[in-house]
Amino acid sequence: EAERNHVLPLNDRAPRANLEHMRMPWLNFRTQHRLRPGDKVHELSGPMIFGPCRIAARFDGGLAAGASGVLFEQGDWIAGWALFLDRGALHLAINAHGRNHELVAPVVGGSDLLVVDLSVERGELEVVVRDGGEQVAEGSFDVGVMGPWASDGAFLTVGYARHFPVSDRYQPPAPAPSNFSGLVFDTSPAAEFDLEAELERAMRHQ
Repeated sequence: EAERNHVLPLNDRAPRANLEHMRMPWLNFRTQHRLRPGDKVHELSGPMIFGPCRIAARFDGGLAAGASGVLFEQGDWIAGWALFLDRGALHLAINAHGRNHELVAPVVGGSDLLVVDLSVERGELEVVVRDGGEQVAEGSFDVGVMGPWASDGAFLTVGYARHFPVSDRYQPPAPAPSNFSGLVFDTSPAAEFDLEAELERAMRHQ
């Protein structure tokens, strides 16, 4: 029929082009990001928090008692989130949908690893904080899945804060403790917590 109607050769590029476009190469779907103090990553190149996420912060030689400083920050006081230390307590602050949320976890000095587990359950963000393998806090935020923080994208900074903070509990640049060696964001399906495995993961490629 194609030959009789003089429409050879047949062209199947249109559907294939549509499928190629659906690849969304500008989004980063890596399941693990290793970030060091001083890193600055645009959110389209950084962790995509659409579901479970584990954030592990490592400290060489152990966290000092009463430590303060920003471990990471993304966005600002209008829309954003940050993980920071304030006089010996770990804070997770989230500004989303016009509301401010904050979870405070007491931490003791000497720990090599702080871990924050995030999961979305029944439309709410569930948070569990561990200090050296021991659970020290848990909470629930009415934010659900976190989307883009800004229309043009927001940078995630590691180990310091930018001009407009997510929380008024710290003043930029609020540098992280000097022995803070970096973060691992893991967005693969959450597994049971294993302190030795998490330490080994955080140490890898140091």
